[in-house]
Amino acid sequence: MNSAYSLSLDTSTLAGQNLLVVKARYIKTEMKENEPTLSLENMQDKVVSVAALNESSDAKTLHGILHEKVFSKSDLIQNNMKGFTHDKKMD
Repeated sequence: MNSAYSLSLDTSTLAGQNLLVVKARYIKTEMKENEPTLSLENMQDKVVSVAALNESSDAKTLHGILHEKVFSKSDLIQNNMKGFTHDKKMD
């Protein structure tokens, strides 16, 4: 991913299995007259990963999944992340 993006983490139970869905949101750059243009109308969402949560959904587990499925792909991907959100209730 060459542009800035944010990640959304969503945990859910489906058919008795705990899952983590990782989704990226970014603005797709379009070229007009050989100039890049950014517009909120070009907001894109993409599911990056669906992973099973075998044991727990604590921060260490989620970090490990993000590292394996997203950040280990390239330094550019990790450096372009601007934020993330999740649905995990904090105690």
